[in-house]
Amino acid sequence: MLNVELLQILNSLTALGSQQWFLFALASAVITAIIAVMEKRLLQHEHTLTFSAGHALLAFLLSLPLLFFADFSKVTPFILVMMYFGMFAAAGAFWLTARGVKHLEMSISSPLTVVNLAFIPFLAFFFLGERLSLQQGAGIFLIFIGVVALEFFQHNSKLFRFSDLLRDKYLVLTIIGGLLYAVTAIVDKVSLSTLDPFTYLVIAHFFIAINSLLIMAFLDHEFKKDLRQLFSQDAKTVFVVSLLSIVQRLSLAFAIQGAFVSLAVAVKKLSSLFATIMAGRLFHERHIVQKTLVSLIMIAGAALLVLS
Repeated sequence: MLNVELLQILNSLTALGSQQWFLFALASAVITAIIAVMEKRLLQHEHTLTFSAGHALLAFLLSLPLLFFADFSKVTPFILVMMYFGMFAAAGAFWLTARGVKHLEMSISSPLTVVNLAFIPFLAFFFLGERLSLQQGAGIFLIFIGVVALEFFQHNSKLFRFSDLLRDKYLVLTIIGGLLYAVTAIVDKVSLSTLDPFTYLVIAHFFIAINSLLIMAFLDHEFKKDLRQLFSQDAKTVFVVSLLSIVQRLSLAFAIQGAFVSLAVAVKKLSSLFATIMAGRLFHERHIVQKTLVSLIMIAGAALLVLS
């Protein structure tokens, strides 16, 4: 009986792996983890604001060849306005989470990327009038437990106080970035229901680049000098990160088109698990086994949310 059940599970996994959407989503997760490692190394000596703007600009330039495959016939003024504000949130989210990547251990900042899924049901509740289900509540609870556990490991604390969580500047900034990414995820879903992945990515990268440069020009009065310094010192790394980001977004977009959005996003969130394990191997961070378990708990919460 046990052998029969095991064979059924293996057959199910084989069938799942043969699905193109699953391979695209898994590729997106692996690439996201690799990008996280490269960002962590780069941000050890670069400013997050400069890196965010430089990365956004280079990613847009690298996405220009997609114009040969794009179809702008379905682009409407509503989609453009919606995507502009959605990509403004994306630009802000990338900068805030980059600050978390720079100042937090990667085995903490990477699992925190799951937090954005916890905000989506609340946004749907307040703006779309959707009701929160018991399953969604359980998913949000598991993610919150994960955040609390990560706060323990961040400060090696034996007693958790909610005020300690609020005083952790970079953890809070990463969570705010997750909220902004939740806004972006809703815009992505609406946009990809109308546009093909190539058209969507060209427009998205254009708006992210414009908004990132605007944020940098507003906050950094020497932004031209800082950008020149970034490209003179770390042009190769920024180029590779930007190129991988395009491949990652294309992979996820194709996965979303080939399956339910929820399934693709759930598989993509495995990136937090991969990055946590890589952090222990590459950066020799502490409590990796415990943080891996926390990451699995948060992924389980994410699965409850996206599959509800």
